[in-house]
Amino acid sequence: MNAIQALTYANIAIWLGIGAYCFFLAKKQSEMDRRLNSLILQSKTENDA
Repeated sequence: MNAIQALTYANIAIWLGIGAYCFFLAKKQSEMDRRLNSLILQSKTENDA
């Protein structure tokens, strides 16, 4: 394997890692949004009562 191939494989691995991390962050953000919305709804129902 020459240097160009090694750099190419390293670049692919890094971008795959960045993509996986972004996917993980998006999933966590979605979970936090759902939780926040449920807390807001819960708060509204408690204030109405």
